[in-house]
Amino acid sequence: LGIGLLTPWRKGEPKKVSASARLPLILSALVTSLAWLLGARSPWIIITLFLCGFPFFVMLLEVIHLSKTRSPFQLLADNPRRYGGFVSHLGALLLVLGVAFSSIYETDREVTLKKGESTNVENYTLTFHEIVTRQAPQRFEVKALVFVERNGKLLGEMSPQMNYYSNSREPIATPAIRSNLLRDFYLTLIQVEEDGSEASLRVIAAPAVAWIWIGGLVVMLGGMLALAVGRKKEI
Repeated sequence: LGIGLLTPWRKGEPKKVSASARLPLILSALVTSLAWLLGARSPWIIITLFLCGFPFFVMLLEVIHLSKTRSPFQLLADNPRRYGGFVSHLGALLLVLGVAFSSIYETDREVTLKKGESTNVENYTLTFHEIVTRQAPQRFEVKALVFVERNGKLLGEMSPQMNYYSNSREPIATPAIRSNLLRDFYLTLIQVEEDGSEASLRVIAAPAVAWIWIGGLVVMLGGMLALAVGRKKEI
C-alpha cells in the first residue's frame, strides 16, 4: 500500500520511490521499536505495526509537505480521488490494527463462582453478588449480578442473563457488555445452580474492538468524500 501511494501511475522511477520511502520506513521502524519497548512481544503485532505505519507516514508526510501552501481541505478539493483515498486508506489501517490487537490480545475464559466469591481475569476482578429472576411477558429471565473492578477501581455492576422461552428448550443468553475506545469486556451467563448459590460465566476481554468499527466508518467516509467533492467540483 505504501509503495503504491509513492508510485505515480506509470511514472514510478525506482530511485525516486526509494528516496521517498526512506523517511516513512525510518518512522515506521521507530514506532515499532517503541511498541517493543512498551511491552509488545507478539511477532504478528510488530509486523502489523510496521506494515501499517509505513503507508500511514507516507500519507502524513505528503499532507504535511503540501499543507505548507494549501490547506488539507483545499488538497481534498483539488484532488478528491487521491485524498479521499487517503481517508479510506487510513480507515483500512485502523481496521487492520483493530483486528490484529483484538484477536491477538483477546482473553477468553470460563469461571464458576459462588455467592460472594471473586476471581481475577487479566486486570479485572469479578465478584458474584446474587441471582435475580423475573417473569417478563414473553420470557423468564435469570440474571447474575456481578461487580466488576479493573486495577482495583470499581467499574460498576454487570448483569448477564439467560432468557427462557416457552417455545424453546434451551435458554438464550444475553451478554453484558462494557465498551470504550480502548477495550471491550463481555460477561455471558452460562449456567446457574437451582438455588442461585453458584453461577458459571464466560469472560471475554478484547482490546481495540471499537477501532474495527471506526475504521470501517472512516473507509466509507473517504469514499463519500471522494465522490461528493469530485461531483461538486465538476458542477
